[in-house]
Amino acid sequence: EGSLKRLRTDHIDLLYQHRVDPKVPMEDVAGTVKDLMQEGKVLHWGLSEASARSIRRAHTVCPLSAVQSEYAIWWREPETKIFPMLEEF
Repeated sequence: EGSLKRLRTDHIDLLYQHRVDPKVPMEDVAGTVKDLMQEGKVLHWGLSEASARSIRRAHTVCPLSAVQSEYAIWWREPETKIFPMLEEF
């Protein structure tokens, strides 16, 4: 509530979780975001720099709208793990 007031809005269009916290189960994070979405405080959510496993676990609880991963000519791992999984969703 306080953050929304400081931002002078009643909702967040896209909420990103940057860097997954290994101490907090992904299902708990996704469940909290799902609650916020049901309250209308968050419209869409996404993960940044998450593993394929974390993305799958999160999406199972609350469907993701966005995924941000490092992807460059020298780092193409998302082509083998992340992209194929996202096509399933």
